Amino acid sequence: MRWGRGTCGPPALPSSLVPEAGFRLCRRREGLAPRTLRPILLLREQLKARAKEAAGEEAQGYRERQNALKWMLVTCFGYLGYKNARFGRIEAHEAVTAFGRDKLLTAKEICEAAGFEVLHGLTDCLWIKKPGMSEAELEELCREVTRRTGVRLALEGRYRWIAFLPSRRNRERPVATRYFGVFADGSLKVRGLACRRRDTPPFVRQAQEALLDILAAATTREDLPALKEQLDEAAQGFRQRLREGGLDPRELVVTRVLSQPVADYRVDTPTALAARQLAAGGIELRPGEKVRYVHRERRGPRECRVQAAPFLDDLEAYDTRTYLELLDRAVEEVLEGVYGPEGEKEGK
Repeated sequence: MRWGRGTCGPPALPSSLVPEAGFRLCRRREGLAPRTLRPILLLREQLKARAKEAAGEEAQGYRERQNALKWMLVTCFGYLGYKNARFGRIEAHEAVTAFGRDKLLTAKEICEAAGFEVLHGLTDCLWIKKPGMSEAELEELCREVTRRTGVRLALEGRYRWIAFLPSRRNRERPVATRYFGVFADGSLKVRGLACRRRDTPPFVRQAQEALLDILAAATTREDLPALKEQLDEAAQGFRQRLREGGLDPRELVVTRVLSQPVADYRVDTPTALAARQLAAGGIELRPGEKVRYVHRERRGPRECRVQAAPFLDDLEAYDTRTYLELLDRAVEEVLEGVYGPEGEKEGK
């Protein structure tokens, strides 16, 4: 089961000190940031409620609007800590994170006191489990956390199963932002995987999504081993398509963001090479803009190892080895998340 944070309510304890940081708060008047954000929070709450009541395209429209507001709020939080922010102040940024930690730990303690096991916590979410838990029990727990913390919580859903992916450096430690699972209604929740990253080529994204769709058929964790052979066959099918060649180059486009002016690149990275091709073709790019390219077959001078996306019509052959490596990483994320490292090795 996973919780997601809802609209912030008034603080449960009107303390004038920020937890841990010890900053003093002024409660004589409302500050600029909360006064500005309050109507956005209220509107987002209304949109989320309407999304639950509506269906089809109407519900999707409400979800997209509330998601846009979510990222507006995330940006506002980051701006508080930006050194050149006109209305920002680093102490305000630190206070927000301090309150967040304090309330998340309080929610964790409430859950554990009620007999739940906390699997994972992240910023404003908790994943918990308990044998035989009921919907009514979970809703009551949400109300108790809301009462004690002043943060209105909503039950996002109950999972059939969920996998938290390990760190590549230390397999014994999970990564907070990389996980995938299936809700009770069969819908997937995916975060941090290749299919969610903007630099992943469309072909690799499609391959990983196909594997996840196969896993979504499992109604319990015990059903997952039976899908191993089907997953391996699907992965081998995508590998074979790459080896055979003939893929549309647009399915292999890698997207990167230019981190500095083209002239400042001293190392011939694929991004730098593609940016120079664009500059030579009269396309000016600035830091922060996207660069799209395809890895070409490894032959000839270094400058010819990539092909910038606007010039793909004369692309003769792509670098099969590079794309097989990218595909294998995407497959590994899925198989290792469900079956562990041994399951991934068997699938190759």
